[in-house]
Amino acid sequence: MKCAKPILQPLSFLVGRVYYNYVALLTQHLRETGLDEHLIPGMGGVLFVLFEEDNLSFKEVTRRAGIAASTLTGMVRRMEQAGLLEREADEEDRRSFRLRLTRRAEDLRTRCYAVSKALEAELNAGIPAGQQQLLRRLMTQVSGNIQTRLRAMKSREKEAV
Repeated sequence: MKCAKPILQPLSFLVGRVYYNYVALLTQHLRETGLDEHLIPGMGGVLFVLFEEDNLSFKEVTRRAGIAASTLTGMVRRMEQAGLLEREADEEDRRSFRLRLTRRAEDLRTRCYAVSKALEAELNAGIPAGQQQLLRRLMTQVSGNIQTRLRAMKSREKEAV
């Protein structure tokens, strides 16, 4: 017996479904590893940027993590409250600040990388290596399309004011 083709197949629906399924899977991994006591989905991008190179400017973290400054502002506040980050004045630019990992965040590093490795394996399960590369390329393109469209919409919004 053939399975019925799902009714909702537009890319917009699939992207949303992938996002919510991913967040659910990540949340379960955080719970199973005890990381949910310290982290929530969304913090990983900032943590991994700072795991690679600590003590970066706020602006550099937004660039490397690929997130908006307004998003990072709230995330930094939550990460400071969780004891994961410290904010320090930037000696080169007093209007800006730098972000540093705390000892608590460093202590979580090994578990964070283990969760990332497990997620990567689970997300790629059953997908041949060549198709994994294609999927990454296509997802990067879709993400870029969304960012380009958002910038254009925000620009139009500012012009209308």
